[in-house]
Amino acid sequence: LGPFFNTNRMVQEYHERYYAPAGERYEKLATDDYAAVKQQASWLEQVYRNWTVLKIEATEVMDSTADRPVGSSIDIRARVNLGELRPEQVLVEVYTGPVDEHFAVPEGESHPLAVELELENGQYVYRGRIPCHTSGQHGFLCRIRPNLEFAPRMLGMIRWE
Repeated sequence: LGPFFNTNRMVQEYHERYYAPAGERYEKLATDDYAAVKQQASWLEQVYRNWTVLKIEATEVMDSTADRPVGSSIDIRARVNLGELRPEQVLVEVYTGPVDEHFAVPEGESHPLAVELELENGQYVYRGRIPCHTSGQHGFLCRIRPNLEFAPRMLGMIRWE
């Protein structure tokens, strides 16, 4: 069994994919008496406290052309209410892909939207582009996610339009 089976490759791959990045993250978090951890905890408390206020008020396609050739793009604008949160605390994205028979987007890709304009009372206008990679019927939805560097998918928090 020994000459035909060797775990060296598996151990090396685990080290490169999981253990080394985890060690690097730990080093980043542990510097300056865990200042990054304390900052992230404070940030997380503020996000949880304000999460229910977040709302995508409106979305619009800036050019109403119905048919678009592959290789073109669609200009999107969204008016978003962040309440007491700041734009750097969240990611506002457009999620797009082919629609199914119920006009849902079961599998897609996300594209970031950037702040175009700050309004009043925690409202912002975001803008971005959706690339048209393939032909067929496509749809889009805007969403808001927390912008947390050290645990981007841990929170399970997404606010859809």
